[in-house]
Amino acid sequence: MWCGWSHKEPCIIVSIGEVEAVSSGSGPGYGLVSLDGWEGGAPADGGPVPFESADGGVRGEVLYRPRSLIIEGSVVARDHLELSELTAGLSSLGRYEMLTVDETAHAGLVREVEVSRLRPVQITTHGPTYATWTMHVVSVGWRRFGVDLQSRSVSAAGVGLENIGSVPAPTVLRLVGPLTDPGIQWSGRTWRYSGSIPAGTTIVVDMEARNVKNAATGVQSRRRAQGDWLALPPGTTHVSRVGSGAGSVTVEWRSAWA
Repeated sequence: MWCGWSHKEPCIIVSIGEVEAVSSGSGPGYGLVSLDGWEGGAPADGGPVPFESADGGVRGEVLYRPRSLIIEGSVVARDHLELSELTAGLSSLGRYEMLTVDETAHAGLVREVEVSRLRPVQITTHGPTYATWTMHVVSVGWRRFGVDLQSRSVSAAGVGLENIGSVPAPTVLRLVGPLTDPGIQWSGRTWRYSGSIPAGTTIVVDMEARNVKNAATGVQSRRRAQGDWLALPPGTTHVSRVGSGAGSVTVEWRSAWA
């Protein structure tokens, strides 16, 4: 499928709210002209620290910031009424929306990030059936995620978990009883829930937020967590189950990119 920019690049589809802008953009609907800030990695703050104040360190601390995105597009309508409806769709975006970028045609990827609109969409009409627009949004987090949630049941023998992205991916662990001292181990590291989980009870562990809670009641049990917290690095990581019991241990994640 080749439907892209004027110099024959493959098609890119950007979706946000009810708006779906296509890079070919020749027929009625929303066209995509440019997507600035999507590639090039996440912006960062920090950097080298003066040697005198670094206690021997020379690198300092670098923190990734949310990415700023500027989307430019067009609107092609059959008549003035349709143009009004399409431009109204641009104006009615919510405070927070999921921005999805479909690059299947040339990169085989569909990725998304939650964004907030910084200012009203700038819309310029050029007649009764044509308009151009510019949207400026900022992402809630610094990573871009694959749209498909991955889930694998972990056995004592272990299983390979693949992150096809470029940065460590957050993981969620689901422990379904009956289990005793359940957990996972990987690359010489171990995370364990100390204690028993009765049959029919599910403990959800957000490894990035370091949050451990009962899925039904919301009761926290962070104090029972021991060991390291798993962020799935790029590539394939072999993860195996520890502890005992007839229940299940499941890891969920989505591949992540800077």
